[in-house]
This record gives sequence, C-alpha cells and structure tokens, in this order.
Amino acid sequence: MKNMLLTLFASTLILSLSACAPAYANDTELIPTDIGNIVDFVTGIVFIFISVVASFIAERVLSYVEATLSIKIDDSTREYFYRALDNAIGYGQTLAQQTTKDRSQLEIENDIVRGAIGYLNASVPDALEHFQFDETKLENLIRARLNKA
Repeated sequence: MKNMLLTLFASTLILSLSACAPAYANDTELIPTDIGNIVDFVTGIVFIFISVVASFIAERVLSYVEATLSIKIDDSTREYFYRALDNAIGYGQTLAQQTTKDRSQLEIENDIVRGAIGYLNASVPDALEHFQFDETKLENLIRARLNKA
C-alpha cells in the first residue's frame, strides 16, 4: 500500500510538472493565462497527502475496533472500506478542482506598457496634464502604437 502511494505520488508529480508550462507574453498585449494546470497539480498533491493520512487513520481505526470489540474484520470488508474511502477522497478532489476551475484565469500585464507609462509620467507630466491623459488613455495609446510597430 505504501509503495503504491509513493508510486502514485511520483507519477503525479512528473506528469503535472510537464503540464505546468509557463506562459510567455507577447510584448504588445495583455495575456490571459490559465493556471488551471498548476491549480490541478497542487490540488492533486494535497489530495495525495490527504489519501495517505486517511489510509493511516483508517487502518488505526480498524485495528482499534478489532481490539476493542474482540472481532476479526475480514479482508473483503477491509477492501470495501478502503474503496469507499478512496471514492470519498476522489469525490472531494473532483469537487475541489471544479470549484477552482473558474478561478484559474489570470491576466498578465506586460512590462513594456507599464514602463512606458512610468517613463511618460516622469518625463513629460506637464504635457500629459495639458492633453488630459489619464492612465487608461495612455495605456490605450501605447498599446495602439505598439500594435502598429
């Protein structure tokens, strides 16, 4: 059981690391980035840990019940109990992944636009005030110019 869980953990780690490729941003736009793979990876690791702890606790509970009640729990009953525990943990993991699925979208603002706005604010603040440029107008103007270049 312990070796099986370690193998499951190692294979999940290897497969998930290959799915966690970073998003490379284009210099001219906001890049919507889905971090769902990373969230799924972390959720998987957490639920592997929960599975190991729950299996350990379940084994202790079954041993305690056997010792306290002076009965022998047969292997088929143990197997049924562990299968039910695995199903419950699997359901919890699926529910957690569904809950986090909608929250895994980020927008990464590129550094060029932010740097250009900072440069203009530092270099020509009077001109920006005269032409009534706020940060949104500046951002739109810079993005439009970058897309033409």
